[in-house]
Amino acid sequence: MILAPDTRGWIVSRTYQLGDKVFREIYSDLIMKFGIETVRRNYSLKGGSMYLEFPWGSSVEVKSADHPDSLLGEGLDWLIFDECAACAGNIWEQYLRPTLSDRQGWAIFISTPRGYNWFYDLYMRGQDVNHHDWSSWRFPTSGNVFIPGDEIEAARKTLPKGTFRQEYGAEFIIQSAQVYADFSEDINITDILPERGWLRYRAIDFGYENPFVCLYIAVDPEDRVYIYDEIYERHITIEAMATMMNKGDRLYEETEIIEIPCKWVLGSLEDTGCTLSGSEEYRRLRVVKRNIYEFTVCDPSGKGQRATLMENGIITIANRSDKLRGIELVRQQLIRRGDGKPGLYVHRKCINTIKEFNQYSYEDDTIFGRKEEPKKESDHAMDALRYFIAFWRQGLISQR
Repeated sequence: MILAPDTRGWIVSRTYQLGDKVFREIYSDLIMKFGIETVRRNYSLKGGSMYLEFPWGSSVEVKSADHPDSLLGEGLDWLIFDECAACAGNIWEQYLRPTLSDRQGWAIFISTPRGYNWFYDLYMRGQDVNHHDWSSWRFPTSGNVFIPGDEIEAARKTLPKGTFRQEYGAEFIIQSAQVYADFSEDINITDILPERGWLRYRAIDFGYENPFVCLYIAVDPEDRVYIYDEIYERHITIEAMATMMNKGDRLYEETEIIEIPCKWVLGSLEDTGCTLSGSEEYRRLRVVKRNIYEFTVCDPSGKGQRATLMENGIITIANRSDKLRGIELVRQQLIRRGDGKPGLYVHRKCINTIKEFNQYSYEDDTIFGRKEEPKKESDHAMDALRYFIAFWRQGLISQR
């Protein structure tokens, strides 16, 4: 981009010292190695003045996120935001994102993870197939051929587990108090969708200001649980949610072809989704099976919401179960089995469920230590999953 005519780019980091890490590579290659001429240039790390301007009208400059006023007013073709997780999210949203609009520029975000902040949200956007303009990758230190394996192993043995996973494994983690510490995006995330014959379920946690959550769950013949889809919406009425669920169910309809003698008398097939074909003697009836769920379990406190769902053809079941027992059952399901595979998977597109798995945590009390129950944060998909696991493990008879 620098070698193309009339382009403007920035290297942004929290401080000028951090921005220098990228700028020095550009300076070393273009100025020191290739001797390319400049119209203006300066490389003063102490003074916070680092820029290059070339005869063909292109320029590159280092900016500090600690001085946000200096980020206003420019139109950019490209932007590198280095160690961005250490900066506040509003630096990107309020100052940097608008600079790319005039020239329809692009941005690269480089950082060691720092928990589940705005940088994690951007990373997950890059994993979402619905955001075609975004891509994201993780590069752990183990993939760096210039760092010896024994050095990485020494760090693994001497550093706290959470610190090693973050600094060397490039993992987004909560350093402590995570409820489902065995959940790993490397192990529990999948692209597998349910196969025909797998039992299917739904699990609902009601909400309006908090999100309404419906998890779509399948269980394979080996009793492995797959969360293959999610609804995660705020500020939508229960009637609208019922419509959304009924409409979405058509995506997972199952069909079956049966042959019937023509002498049988059939009623109207209107609005059933069934169709007829075949010979004069036998007809083939394509039967659409829309109620493919063994049961739909929900929060037992939502009596009014359950009644509204019932009026819209969605029958739910509920039972008060012990929360801590339910959490333990989910933990058991996450454990890897003898074949090395876990008992629970989440499809990659269920980004909110994945985020809650990572953020669901205990609160540390400075006087009494860690509290027994998790914080009431990032728990809506987790509650829905807990309702399902508790019901499913009880071996309840199918609602169908």
